[in-house]
Amino acid sequence: MSNLALASPEVDVDLPQVTLDPSNTKVRAQKERIGSSLTDGTLERTVDGASTLTLVVHDPNRILLRSGLFDEAVDVEVDGLWFRLCQVSKASSDLTLTFEDREVAYLRQHKGPKKANRANMTRAEFALSLVREVTQEHIPFVCPELTVVQAIANQKQARSPSSRSSQKQKGLAAGADLTVKGRQADLGQRRIAQQVLDVADSLNAPAKATLALMEACIVESTLHNLAGGDADSRGVLQVRDSTARPMGIDNRDPSACAHAFLQRGFTGRGGAISLARAHSGWTAGQIAQAVQGSAYPKRYDGAQIEAQAWLDAYSGSSASDSRQVVKKLPYQFRRGGPNGKNETSWDCLQRLASEVNWRCFVNEGTVYFVSDLDLLKAKPKLILTEDSAGVLGIDFDLDSGKPISEVTLTARASRWQVDPGEVVQLNQCGPANGRWLVSDVTRGLFDAGATITLKAPSRPFLEPAPNTTSTTTKAGAASGAAGGSIADQAYQAALAMTKKRYPYVWGGGHSRAGTPSGGPPPGYDCSGSTCAILAAAGMGFRVGGPVDTSGTIATTWGVAGEGKAITVWANKVHVFMIFHTPSGDRHFGTGNWGKGWGGPGFNPNMHPTAGFTARHWPGT
Repeated sequence: MSNLALASPEVDVDLPQVTLDPSNTKVRAQKERIGSSLTDGTLERTVDGASTLTLVVHDPNRILLRSGLFDEAVDVEVDGLWFRLCQVSKASSDLTLTFEDREVAYLRQHKGPKKANRANMTRAEFALSLVREVTQEHIPFVCPELTVVQAIANQKQARSPSSRSSQKQKGLAAGADLTVKGRQADLGQRRIAQQVLDVADSLNAPAKATLALMEACIVESTLHNLAGGDADSRGVLQVRDSTARPMGIDNRDPSACAHAFLQRGFTGRGGAISLARAHSGWTAGQIAQAVQGSAYPKRYDGAQIEAQAWLDAYSGSSASDSRQVVKKLPYQFRRGGPNGKNETSWDCLQRLASEVNWRCFVNEGTVYFVSDLDLLKAKPKLILTEDSAGVLGIDFDLDSGKPISEVTLTARASRWQVDPGEVVQLNQCGPANGRWLVSDVTRGLFDAGATITLKAPSRPFLEPAPNTTSTTTKAGAASGAAGGSIADQAYQAALAMTKKRYPYVWGGGHSRAGTPSGGPPPGYDCSGSTCAILAAAGMGFRVGGPVDTSGTIATTWGVAGEGKAITVWANKVHVFMIFHTPSGDRHFGTGNWGKGWGGPGFNPNMHPTAGFTARHWPGT
């Protein structure tokens, strides 16, 4: 067991050795006056910024105030450690002199722009470069992870209308024709959809994972941020409180829930992104089911068409004959604001640390740049109970269901017996048992009592995601404006046919290209629907003209090989189409490949191409 008090209880505080800097001539001239007029002093050492020494000097005749003493740098030494004057406050006949670590004062003298690419050095190495600019003295620098490359977060921040415009980011057009379970979407539904799609876009989620997310949002909540639901389910994805709480997310935060859906999932089977990559044969609905764990597993695929329409509207596949290429910009560590505003090295170090939830502080002349978790690895400096010698009290607040985050320890202690950033272990303190970090140590220079603040360690953040820029390129896929590319016209015709949900009818559509066969119920077969789509775009067929069979398409239509925008795959018995869109390849054809009916339409699953011949229209 450790003791905080000094050996002799009668002398449990050593008298401070306060020495003013003799190199300052004005300080030297007033040295005796300052020493005899010193009435109080407090030393506060902390991991949150600069430590401070406060001295109160009685100056009734204003001799010190008028002496010019404060026109120059004033340094003071306390038991071997130097502090520099940074503020003077006058109240009646007393002057309060506030000093900070002299190392901090040196770092404040360095300003001006400075940058370094994160690809070339770590955050800690850039921090060290700032410290090494100080020439007045060598400042030791401690960082256990100096050369460790930290993990980088993904972008999932909200996007503003201005950023969508200036950075060419994706988004939903105000006039896009979108529905939720057959009803026109309102502004609230559009806003939530855009939030969750922003998250998917920032994570570069595969098209099928994004489609699964939209299907789940439509099915679970009709794109509403519901305050309640079944049992303790809430929010756009109806995540239960008992599931959200251990994950550390708010189930009524659409962005947080979308991020969890894509990255982690809610059933232990993984997130939609990893599931889509691991199970290429699954439908988006099957992925949504694996993530959500619904009691009604088949309902997600029923929302496939509406969900895909939202994806198309968001990515611009029905709005422009182009696609966006998102490029990550180099992330730079910097000193100074982006607008050229000056920043001192000390302020820069504090910002660099706070951005990843680390600490930057000075202790006994050494700069520490470190995370709480690294500090906590150290051997405990003290192991205490309330019965330990020198301990006057161990106090904390306990809120039901929440861990204790702070403990206040009052004790008799010397100024340097425990340092900020060190570890103290508490025993026999009930819920406060365990290892704590020393956050602050405050005591009067002439007092026996010290107040030591202990805090629970906090987890570091990931390195911030880089900013991005977007450029617009020709998609070469079905993404043109109305009346734009012929590939887009074919794509729009395919979307329109999908919404009709025509049944499969052998020979359907062969009476006139672009027209379903007569008689109830109207419908299409594979070649009839393919020729109707191609006729709508003027690709070798015309509305009202003849319709080829799959066999003739395989040998005579267009040219051989896969296209950039559309590929038609055909053999003697079947034909289907693949649209190469900005959000990924999409299979259009007859047969129930996950879409729920056998007639023509977009299928969630891809059709095998083995045994088929690839054809495309010239230029597409």
